[in-house]
Amino acid sequence: MSFLSKIFGLKEDNTKKEIPKTDNPKNDAVKLVTSQGKNVNELAAEKDARSAVTEEELLQYFVEYFAPNNDFYSEPGSKKFNIYFGAVNAAREEMIKHPDLFKMATKWDISRLKEMLKNPKPGITNMLICGLIFRTGDYGVLKSHVLCVDFCDKIPNCISLYLLLTARKLPADQRRQVIDAGDSSDKTAFKKAMQSLQVLDPEWTFMIV
Repeated sequence: MSFLSKIFGLKEDNTKKEIPKTDNPKNDAVKLVTSQGKNVNELAAEKDARSAVTEEELLQYFVEYFAPNNDFYSEPGSKKFNIYFGAVNAAREEMIKHPDLFKMATKWDISRLKEMLKNPKPGITNMLICGLIFRTGDYGVLKSHVLCVDFCDKIPNCISLYLLLTARKLPADQRRQVIDAGDSSDKTAFKKAMQSLQVLDPEWTFMIV
């Protein structure tokens, strides 16, 4: 069974992020959070200023980040397979559930996504939706010394998939992420989504502070 026939039923910064390794890594991570190289408000403003994502960009996201990870879905019915597609489908539902956030991330009206789902084009629609998931996840992550995450209570699977797929572009020994999910956010669903996806890549580790 191919990826495109299963899914839904129907460029990243590769700079190495230095994570301190001491007797108290969580405290070190907190220090990094408070000494961001660029103000998070500036980073957020840059994303808000982006133009509407194009279909060409969405297809590029698919080709660059989703397609290479065929080991996630090479064994239908396996633990990896079920977890991966469970996360992808949950991410799709998150976009539909939070149309305002989806629009901020993509500059698309939710009606456009619903129309795509209602009248899918074989193969193409599934790739576009994967790209939309990636773009939505990207909107929720601000990259500096650490990864600052917003909206993790609303789009936990979009963000978790984004973090996993971008980490997979790095060498195995550089896939450790320090994530600031904020003090006021309910991190329960986000932590669950992140921990669930760990089975897809044992080299991918993270610390949520």
